[in-house]
Amino acid sequence: MGFYEANKVGSLAGPCIANGSATKCLDNSQCCSGFCGATGTCMAAACKSIGIACGGNGECCSGKCTGGVCASTNGGTCKPAGNTCAANSECCSKGCISGKCSATTSYCGQTGEACTQASECCGGSCVGASSTQAGYCANVAAPGGGTSCTIAGTVVACSSAVDYACNAACCSGSCGPNDAAPGFQICQSPASCAVQGELCKKNDDCCGYPQAGSLVCSKPAGSTANDYGRCNGENSCSKPGQVCKTAADSCSFANNCCEPADMTSGNCNSNPSACCRHDNLGIPRCTKFATCRAAGETCETPADCCPVGGEVPPCAPNGAGVYVCYPNYCISDNEVCTVDKDCCNGNCYKPNAGDPTGTCKIPTCIPKDCSAYPGKCGKQSNGCGGETADCGPCPAPQTCGGGGVAGVCGTPTCKAKTCASYPADTCGTVADGCGSTLSCVCSTAGTCCGCNGTANKCAKPTCTGTTCLSQGVECGTTGDGCGNLINCGTCPIGQTCGGGGQPGKCGTPPCTPTGCPAGMNCGIYPNGCGGSTSCGTCPAGEICGGGGAPNVCGKASCNPKTCIGAGAQCGGLSDGCGLLLDCGPCPAGNVCQDNKCVVPTCFPTTCTAKGVQCGALADGCGGLLACGSCATGQTCGGGGSPGVCGSNPCKPATCADVGAKCGKVADGCGGLTADCGTCAGATECLNGACVPLCVPTTCAAQGKNCGQIADGCGGALNCGTCSGGQTCGGGGTPNVCGSGPR
Repeated sequence: MGFYEANKVGSLAGPCIANGSATKCLDNSQCCSGFCGATGTCMAAACKSIGIACGGNGECCSGKCTGGVCASTNGGTCKPAGNTCAANSECCSKGCISGKCSATTSYCGQTGEACTQASECCGGSCVGASSTQAGYCANVAAPGGGTSCTIAGTVVACSSAVDYACNAACCSGSCGPNDAAPGFQICQSPASCAVQGELCKKNDDCCGYPQAGSLVCSKPAGSTANDYGRCNGENSCSKPGQVCKTAADSCSFANNCCEPADMTSGNCNSNPSACCRHDNLGIPRCTKFATCRAAGETCETPADCCPVGGEVPPCAPNGAGVYVCYPNYCISDNEVCTVDKDCCNGNCYKPNAGDPTGTCKIPTCIPKDCSAYPGKCGKQSNGCGGETADCGPCPAPQTCGGGGVAGVCGTPTCKAKTCASYPADTCGTVADGCGSTLSCVCSTAGTCCGCNGTANKCAKPTCTGTTCLSQGVECGTTGDGCGNLINCGTCPIGQTCGGGGQPGKCGTPPCTPTGCPAGMNCGIYPNGCGGSTSCGTCPAGEICGGGGAPNVCGKASCNPKTCIGAGAQCGGLSDGCGLLLDCGPCPAGNVCQDNKCVVPTCFPTTCTAKGVQCGALADGCGGLLACGSCATGQTCGGGGSPGVCGSNPCKPATCADVGAKCGKVADGCGGLTADCGTCAGATECLNGACVPLCVPTTCAAQGKNCGQIADGCGGALNCGTCSGGQTCGGGGTPNVCGSGPR
């Protein structure tokens, strides 16, 4: 079928309720005063929304006043009835009507709605309620499976806003409109017994009980007989009363009904119409009897009853409390019923949402008019669920309720907002709500107004860091202007950072070879640029270092240096007695620098690469190579070619020949030149060349006071931190403390 008859459980119509009456209200229109409080008690004034000042729990729509302010009881998940709203989604009831959350969307309280007892809630549980404070509605936590479906009375989206239709999410499989508030749909309450997932108080409220394997009323531990549970725990086939599916139904429910006891031939597969039929609401239900039951015979649901005049009659308790098929298609006034459809008057009145039965009756009500509201203006509650006519306009400039009292003429007053009324991160010029403006400032250190691009919002300023390229830095480390350190890379082989005398630039230091130091007159001596120089030869009878002084001719025997004694690990080394020591090669991956094996930043040349056969040779990386000695009868450079063995005399090169400015360098004949001079000022001798010492820059010299910058010599400087709410680069200048615009 797909569409079901409407089931309007309960009635919201009736005489108006007096202030403070024990009779509970669901909406303002039920109270004579026009105000229904969160605890379900009619009040003299409207309840106050969350966040409004209060003097007690009873004043608040949520039923909770904490610290003099109305507060939420449900953790802020939704707003209870009576609170101001702008959209249905804000309200627990899913209904925002005339700017207020309304409980009239259903006959029972939705999840999160304020409550004082479980019977007010669709889910059968009121969490946190006490004698002085309201709680909030929730689904009862029944153990066991089969409770994931949506309980009757819960507001849901339905495929039809006019008729009841299939909804497999509802425990009853049916949803449709709620007569209390047009435009809203709810899960329908099934007739007679409760199907799986619906509320119950005792086992025989559930369909099929006490048949073996049937549903039982499952309750949380510690529950009393008057507490709610949910029907679940069924096993094997679906017991009588459970929702099923006929061949004509579109709703996706399993057709797994147990075979009725009176089925004499075939089974449910061969005769499905004997096992699953529609009740008086149009919901397909498993039958208890394969043959329909006549009036007065017992039944599980109306699906067991034989039609009367083409309509399925009710299955409801008789005077003895036994469920029987009624002789007519509806039940007369003041008799027991299970759903609205049972009653001829269309209303099965149930005091509590989870009650399995009620009474067919429509309370009478005499509407009030404006004479019952002297001194009031506007429309008032007529006490019967409606409103009176307009009880009178107000003289200008007054408006109805303008003085803060609902239904009373008064002059509108405006309470101006303060900066504290806005979110904590609000800043700049904002409206006070009464025609003027406020100037709000940022209170959190390090934030400024609009600094993240959003107007009137405090945020930390956005700092765009500079790059190595934009600073013209090629090597070493430097600051990005936002307090961060960036690595600008390393220099190629043979160059160093700042080596050319320019900070942050890769360069090769110039080198002027030195000669022999004053007083040294023999042997070979390093020239300071990776080569060597000859300090001369000694006259007959003297030897170099013979007097005990290295590179000085003397008569006494000379105690020559050794590689180990001098701490040399590699390369050539003067022994101080006129000879050149070979301290060996370095391990693979290392190079010889100042007679020490180090990881190369420079790749030294070799004797073979330079075509040098003998004598000393600068390796191009500040070291000295021993290229060997010549055979008997030959001398190094003797043939006229420096560094090559020959029989002709070799003319040693001079400082001028090789362009050396300081120290001693190789003379090309296996010796060292004389001392080519010393370096002046802030320079040092390196391989015969005077090169400038690299002097690191300072933060002050660069005008920086925060973060890290390069020192120009391959290192980094820490220029400090900012204070007083300023940030590094916050004013737009890298590495300078400042604040963005407010």
